[in-house]
Amino acid sequence: MFRFLIISMLITSSLFSETLILFPFNGIEHNDNISILEMFNEHISKTDTIKIINPPLMNYDFNSLNMKEYNEIMMNYAIKSNADYVLFGYLSYINETKKLNIKVMNIKNNNIIYSYPWSFEYIERIEYEISQKIYPDIVIKILDDSSMQF
Repeated sequence: MFRFLIISMLITSSLFSETLILFPFNGIEHNDNISILEMFNEHISKTDTIKIINPPLMNYDFNSLNMKEYNEIMMNYAIKSNADYVLFGYLSYINETKKLNIKVMNIKNNNIIYSYPWSFEYIERIEYEISQKIYPDIVIKILDDSSMQF
């Protein structure tokens, strides 16, 4: 009986394992020697149910791509990698205020399941924000979204 319980738990946990690609951030990757991708890697890699893929940087200068080119590269790589979700970020300007937008997209349904704008006034607090708010919210959204697909 105990063996059956362990086997069923392993099967269930493998069913809910999701693959998330962390894409380079368009417009900013390092700020004051802080890598935003490394912060996400550090926190999300602690989650057993989410497998992370870090794509190679390829030969693109992601900072100079427009959003259409960036999205096309991102989606093509995600589809080839058979990923479930993509986490990406890009810069925008709202009323001359620079914002870092963080999004998580469901590849199969082609919809955004999580979105978070971050003001550059507080960019030095991004590590705290990722660890305390953004990362837990993303994990919850992915697990909620993946459970709705079954």
